[in-house]
Amino acid sequence: MRLHATTISTGTPVPVTPTPTQTGMVSGCLRFYDVQSGEGCTDIASQAGVAQTDFYNWSPAVSTNCAGLQASVFVCIGTASPITTITSGTPVPITSKS
Repeated sequence: MRLHATTISTGTPVPVTPTPTQTGMVSGCLRFYDVQSGEGCTDIASQAGVAQTDFYNWSPAVSTNCAGLQASVFVCIGTASPITTITSGTPVPITSKS
């Protein structure tokens, strides 16, 4: 298993993205996996300790049937925070009670 991660000791995180990467990989990725020939999406997600749905969201070109997975490229296996997409609604301010 070949996992790659960016380590930050102080300051603002600046991810170092290895190359080549899977087409369409999400921006903001901080953990990467070097795909080897014969590996599948289930294996990669399991070895990386991430949910398959997250793996597919971070590397959407792989496709949920894993048909787009390529050997000898890096795929995203972790971001700094969950990716959230808000499609509707009105923002509500957060207040604290003193």
